[in-house]
Amino acid sequence: AYLLFSILQVITNVLSMVASAGIHQGEGLSGLWDVAAVYMESVVVFMFVYIFLDVSTPGGAFVWPSREGEEPPEPHIIDYLFISMNVNSTYGPTSEAVMSRRAKLVMALQVLLAILMLTVLIARSVSSTS
Repeated sequence: AYLLFSILQVITNVLSMVASAGIHQGEGLSGLWDVAAVYMESVVVFMFVYIFLDVSTPGGAFVWPSREGEEPPEPHIIDYLFISMNVNSTYGPTSEAVMSRRAKLVMALQVLLAILMLTVLIARSVSSTS
């Protein structure tokens, strides 16, 4: 329930940034801190969502890469942080395979929110310099 509330909070924050994009004209680059805060909030919230999905999915939501001849590593919190950061910045996982449909849908939502955050960041950067 808490993760669902957290996701809704991230969505609300991103949508309020988009809705208030015209209000922040001429503030300079110091007005971009809220975009950075929501970006990091998104990374942390979705990190915990990926942990939950991986633990609750039979067989796991992700396939963790391993070196030849070795067992796949036991994932740690930093691995999920890495996935979340990659989805937010490169719009998808890099080395981990996503096996769960729920995880794919969550990643799609995170990518959509990241694109909206990037759009607000660019719009505010341009308007602050003009």
